Amino acid sequence: CRRVCTWAVLVNKETGIKTFKVLAEVFGVMHELCSEIKMPYTAVLPIKWKAHFKIAGKGRAQEKKMAQAYALKNYNIQCTEDEADSLCIALYHYDNSNVFDWS
Repeated sequence: CRRVCTWAVLVNKETGIKTFKVLAEVFGVMHELCSEIKMPYTAVLPIKWKAHFKIAGKGRAQEKKMAQAYALKNYNIQCTEDEADSLCIALYHYDNSNVFDWS
């Protein structure tokens, strides 16, 4: 089983309206594509995956550094901030999914 999991974007003082609009369009295209090819699609709120990995800092920058530290400590992966977020989102989805596929 193949699935797509993304993070949900919320408008806040750090995101900005322009970024929100761009990401909303990307998510819309992904949703339509996944629906068209009948691929399961999930969006995860940042508060959910960050709480799961106990990533709580004073602001986005500190939380991104914490995600990088998690990836390095637990998987020995030196990655960018966005890669670390992506890894945590995928791991959160895996940990909270009842789907297991040997393929």
